[in-house]
Amino acid sequence: VGAGNGTAAHPGVIRLNCSTSANSGYYIGSHSNSLLLGGSEEANIIFNIQTTTNTTIRLGFHTSTSSADAADGVYLEINGTTATGKTANNSSRSSTGTTGTLTISTWYRSKISMNSDATIATFTVYDDSGTVVWTDTLATNIPTARNTGIAICATNSGSGSALVLVDLDYMGISFGTLTRGGI
Repeated sequence: VGAGNGTAAHPGVIRLNCSTSANSGYYIGSHSNSLLLGGSEEANIIFNIQTTTNTTIRLGFHTSTSSADAADGVYLEINGTTATGKTANNSSRSSTGTTGTLTISTWYRSKISMNSDATIATFTVYDDSGTVVWTDTLATNIPTARNTGIAICATNSGSGSALVLVDLDYMGISFGTLTRGGI
């Protein structure tokens, strides 16, 4: 990871790089099995794709810490410039019926939100002005009985050159109404 390409609108940027080895990259997030999705969770991640060839980026709620796909999760997967919403429950996966096309060197915010009983996942990508670029939903293979984490994992299947894969400006999670014994 290295210093990023910060701007006035994106001042706290870090760069996720890969090494010269195939399937290398970077992971930033919680422990991969620290969250149990129960409803009303929301993940927001602001990112800027820097390399598209052989690059896969997974962001949101997921267990992927390497180039392998997530066994469990509700996440956005970006291959090159194609964004797909995905769910995974014990390695059974579903993908959204539509995909979004993203542009290199452009800031985006992804929002992955669960409905109140975690039966529907909504995937939305916004451009830097807040305009919706793409959105879709999934209601299958949501891992409500298996833990995930919140993370961004970027890898490159090529080899030979150390590359900047993606710039990360923000990653956050919010929870809906939780009951904690009156706290």
